[in-house]
Amino acid sequence: MRALGTAQQGLWSGYLLNEDRAMFNTAECIAFDGKIHAATLITAVQQAVRECEALSGVLVAEKDTAFFNPCNLPVDVRQVQVPAAEGGEEWVRDWAMRDIREPIDLESELPCRFVLLQAEGRDFLYSCVHHIALDGYGTNLLYQRIAELYGAALNGDPPPRNGFGRYEDVLKEDAERDAQGRTAAARGYWLEALSRMPEP
Repeated sequence: MRALGTAQQGLWSGYLLNEDRAMFNTAECIAFDGKIHAATLITAVQQAVRECEALSGVLVAEKDTAFFNPCNLPVDVRQVQVPAAEGGEEWVRDWAMRDIREPIDLESELPCRFVLLQAEGRDFLYSCVHHIALDGYGTNLLYQRIAELYGAALNGDPPPRNGFGRYEDVLKEDAERDAQGRTAAARGYWLEALSRMPEP
């Protein structure tokens, strides 16, 4: 098991304190200009998630803190058929707005889920990722990796090298920031700034 980074620990606290367990869900949806090869894309998604350390595990709670436990849970990519009469994009948008409200159980499932939505004439790849694992930039990197793997597979090429960073480097940067007093300075700044705000 590994410790959480400073920002992740803050998000874990928010997750515990908030009754709305879907509050920190983030979502992306890629609309393809046509149909894709479903099996190849699903394999690319599964490989990209396994390569991304922040997505490949569950959280283990111990009192007020939590630890990240890497594990090999299956990466399930559901396939959903878009009703032909619904016109595609608007139906997908409404579907996604409902799905993002579904919480992710960080202690028993991967902090992400993917769905391939298949409409007449075009497909959509939807992801819901808990913010404790990735931010918007991280999700963009994940989609780039999926595209790399998908393109290589279609062309019969070997997969490009995985360019994701290492989790331990993030923890090392956190420790350096703590040792330099930068974490305490930031905390002091925000406590002072927020002390002038009304009670939530």
